[in-house]
Amino acid sequence: MLKEKDVANKALTFLLDSDNSDKLSKQRDRAITYQDFRNGHQWTLEDWNLYKSKGVTPVTKNRCKPIIKGMMGMYLNNRQSIRVRPRRGGTEAAAQVWSETMKHAEDQSNADYIYACCFEDGLVDSESFLCFDVDETKTVNGQPTIRAKSIFDVDVDPNCDIYNINDKEEGAKYVIIKDWLDKDVVECTYPDFNYSGVQGGYDGDSSMGIDTVAAFLSDDENSIDRRNDYEDDELKRKYKYRVRTVWWKEVVKGVMVIDSKTGASRIVTEKSGKKTLKAAKKARKDARYGVKKHAAFILHKTTMLGRNMLDDVVSPFGPDVTDLPVFRFSPYYYQGYASGQLDDVVSLQQMENIFATQTIKILNKTANAGWKIRKKMNQADFNDLKNYGDVDGYVVDESKFGGAAEAITPTPLPVGHYQMAKDFEVDQMKVAGIDESTLGLDSGGAESGRAIGLKQKQNKLSSETAFDKFYYTLELLGEYMLLVIRKNNTYTDEEIKNIVAASSLIDEAMMAKARLKLEGQVGGGLPEPQPLPPISPEFFQQVKPEDKPELIETVQQGQEASVQYAKAYPTLKMNYDEVVKRVAADMLLEELRSDKVAEYGVKVTTSPTAPTEQLLRYMQMDALNQSYPGIIPPDIMVDATDLPNKEEIKAKYQQQQQAAPQAVA
Repeated sequence: MLKEKDVANKALTFLLDSDNSDKLSKQRDRAITYQDFRNGHQWTLEDWNLYKSKGVTPVTKNRCKPIIKGMMGMYLNNRQSIRVRPRRGGTEAAAQVWSETMKHAEDQSNADYIYACCFEDGLVDSESFLCFDVDETKTVNGQPTIRAKSIFDVDVDPNCDIYNINDKEEGAKYVIIKDWLDKDVVECTYPDFNYSGVQGGYDGDSSMGIDTVAAFLSDDENSIDRRNDYEDDELKRKYKYRVRTVWWKEVVKGVMVIDSKTGASRIVTEKSGKKTLKAAKKARKDARYGVKKHAAFILHKTTMLGRNMLDDVVSPFGPDVTDLPVFRFSPYYYQGYASGQLDDVVSLQQMENIFATQTIKILNKTANAGWKIRKKMNQADFNDLKNYGDVDGYVVDESKFGGAAEAITPTPLPVGHYQMAKDFEVDQMKVAGIDESTLGLDSGGAESGRAIGLKQKQNKLSSETAFDKFYYTLELLGEYMLLVIRKNNTYTDEEIKNIVAASSLIDEAMMAKARLKLEGQVGGGLPEPQPLPPISPEFFQQVKPEDKPELIETVQQGQEASVQYAKAYPTLKMNYDEVVKRVAADMLLEELRSDKVAEYGVKVTTSPTAPTEQLLRYMQMDALNQSYPGIIPPDIMVDATDLPNKEEIKAKYQQQQQAAPQAVA
């Protein structure tokens, strides 16, 4: 196990690597430019002053903000959320339970807003991140939390050139998350740390004994965090510390145990526990198991203040969770280069501003080209014409200028300026994949709603890559969140049973299994009430006369009992169904807690949640069903709706389908 000094050394090495990365620095420089253009700050101070010195106010035609607003409008109208679906023998009910638990976790973090912020940041900055953690102060087992962070607050291992940070082969070794935290909170959380000399998160103390790194950093205390190059943090440092959390993977020797019967495998280490390691060694002698050496990872959460380590938590989410809890979103990511929605627009926007400003300059210069006079007579009249000759309604007495005074015709504005201005506007929308229909603007012509809808659909198609990347990011987050929730029993059995108690989460197939299990345990089910058959005259005649009164009394008692049972049956059936449902809930909970079913029985994906997108898909399915009746089963049509009781509706439909053949028979 690494010593405290070695852990701090590792963390500082990662901080140093990220700080001196040209790749991260250049990306942030680009992000600042894109933010300025999005906010309408599209001129450098030097160029602004140059034009002002020539009497021209630079023109800014901000087309970047409408492009981002248009993309955000498409996102909000086509919003998707994390969902769990069954596969490989998993049940729909189990998948829905996991979906509900994850939805609860999302609601606690206000995830809809967080996702929208992350999407917008990525569009502008070229990259943004969703960060996952567990707040142990909220509930007994901790409350999952989700945050959106910008590229100024997250450093990803610069050597990771693949989109998925946690890719098994080429993923990142570390990720650094930076936060400004209240000084009082930090000092109460870590009371044993010596805060003397610490100013806003930076200090000159190298007491950790990491001589090489400390010596390198001593020349520039602020060099660890390039964020300070971009903003004024003096006021923040007065009240806050710049705390950095380094998530990194420690590589250790491990043993992979493979079960040839089930196909399951697991990597165990000394940190997995002596019993687990002993079992792995014992498996070497069993032909069923294959054992081989393998690299294993241990997740660290190291909290740093300046050059010193405040805390280090080993396996914060348990030994089975070793991936980094950070998920990248970049609209257009190719071989390590992240780009956003404005990358190809900024240069065109810049040139359009220059041409617009030059046009104003030309117009100002040529609007009053001057006067031609025959003869200069009086200096006062001459100055009057010079100073006020461009005023509307100015009257010229030609006799004062030798009988002639003619205004010089201005030089026409070059045709190229008109054409270039028009081309810039069109080119920017083409590059961004957004036109006036998505921006909610009038196209200038009479267009039908169908034509406008087709244009919007085409715009969405051209921007589909950005949406696909974000939905992929949500899936990665969902898989991680599900793993943490499942491995750490974040939701107790009682909490899950309360979720399962909703009837819509237990389908008929699971109820049938539970019914069979219960009947096997008690030796039978609850019989339906049946009327007693009447005694045949032949049988009655064979009964001895002295036994007939007793037989009649017995039959009457049986009939009365049958009637009473028939009356009590609805209540008995209701209680019986509740017992069956509890058995089904226990079976479902057992399935949820089963590692094999949880790992292979469900798949994390995304599904549309915005009403417009759901309605559009339902309308398309309905139109297809009308053209080809019966091609889409009713249960699939029900799934396409947003009804809260979909499972009950499908169950009723299944009951009708099963009852139909019996009625015919």
